[in-house]
Parts: sequence; structure tokens; C-alpha cells
Amino acid sequence: LHHSLAHSMLFGSYQFTKRFLFQHYHNFQTFDNGEDDTSVTPNNRDNTITHASIIAVAGGLAGQVQHVTSHFTEQLLALGEVNNFITSVDNSHNKMTIYQRLALSASWPSWRSTMVAFPPSAIGFLAFEFGKFMLSDND
Repeated sequence: LHHSLAHSMLFGSYQFTKRFLFQHYHNFQTFDNGEDDTSVTPNNRDNTITHASIIAVAGGLAGQVQHVTSHFTEQLLALGEVNNFITSVDNSHNKMTIYQRLALSASWPSWRSTMVAFPPSAIGFLAFEFGKFMLSDND
């Protein structure tokens, strides 16, 4: 559960952020010069840098989302085994749900740890996205 949720948030937020930023970049380029000039080609250096920047930002933000998600799911798992926890909550007088219990006892990750999650994720997604171009250029 913990790893599935963290990876879903990582790749889901990456795809969402990347598509959002590319869409706004595309709209800006079309509005700015009236041309559709958003292809990544070796001859279009400015576009390649812009695309790499968008991928790095999307990847870094996705890494931060995954870090926060992992932090909260680890705390949920630390509250006890889910079955035992549900049983104890059902038997209590206040009938708190798992989410209410987590909201009361959970702490946010530190800003430092969240910021440190950005660079490795940004680099990883850059390698993931641009690795295929580097391999195909060598052939």
C-alpha cells in the first residue's frame, strides 16, 4: 500500500505537471509569435533547454509530492497494523476514522527534507526523458 501510493503520486503528479507546463508553454509560444514552434530538435537549442527545464521542474515537484505522500503513509502504518487499528477505533467511544486519527497525530515532513527531494527526482526524470534521444542519436 505504502509503495503503491507513493509511486502513483510520483508518476501521476509528474505527468500532470509536465502536461500542464507544456500546454501553457505551447499556448504562450503560439500567442507570442503566431507559430507552432514547440518541437524538440537538435537544431532548436532554445526549445530543447525549455523542454528540459519543464521536465526538470515537473520531475522535481513530483519527487516532493512523493516525499510528502511517503511521509504520511509511513505515519499511518506506524499507528499500528491496519486491521488492529480499525478494530480498536470501532471499539472506542468516539468512533474516529483512520483519516481523523491520522489528521490528529500526523506531522508534516521538514521543509529541508522536502526541498532535498527535488534535485534527485529532477535529474532522474531528465535522464528518463532525454535518455532515449541520446541513445537514438548514436545509431
